[in-house]
Amino acid sequence: MNKAGRMPMDDELILADGVYAPLEGLGHSLNDNVLIVGASGSGKTWGIVTPNLLQASGSYIVSDPKGNLYDRYGDYLRQKGYRVRLLDFIRPERSCHYNPGNSHTRNHASGWPYLPSQCPRQ
Repeated sequence: MNKAGRMPMDDELILADGVYAPLEGLGHSLNDNVLIVGASGSGKTWGIVTPNLLQASGSYIVSDPKGNLYDRYGDYLRQKGYRVRLLDFIRPERSCHYNPGNSHTRNHASGWPYLPSQCPRQ
């Protein structure tokens, strides 16, 4: 990790103000996943999540119960080439979904099962 008065590089994860960690090359084959947990109002969204989404240099799965991040940054991330999907249990009409009762098909390239999904708004 690096603490310095500089902006993060494209291949660094923003952990805190001036604290960055490399996304690649940590010398092991483990996933470098990040879980952010904190009390309501502790700054998770504006301090960690938003700066990393705006950097658009990794893969993201974001729990966004209110939908604020999706509404604010969904189009931005699409413009950056991301495939953005929404799973909304409160308003399922705007949510991606699939029926697990439907027969599974196989991805012809990998042979792995593929669950066809429908995304009404994306």
